[in-house]
Amino acid sequence: MFDLPHTVPAAAEAAKAEGLDWRFATVGGDFFDMTGSRVRQLAEFDALFTASGLRRVDVTPAGAFAVIEVQPAT
Repeated sequence: MFDLPHTVPAAAEAAKAEGLDWRFATVGGDFFDMTGSRVRQLAEFDALFTASGLRRVDVTPAGAFAVIEVQPAT
């Protein structure tokens, strides 16, 4: 999970409470600062993930946003 730094501890605790900590990693940061605060297309996200050694495995709509699930690239 990549989210604002203040959310990371609670997310890690929630994953552990659900028994998901073995497949859950947390990283704090501000995605909008990293990407220039503009809307991105999936291909752009895929390029960012690939450069980070990750691959997209699922996209789930969440209201005005979407949750993008990634895994380490193999």
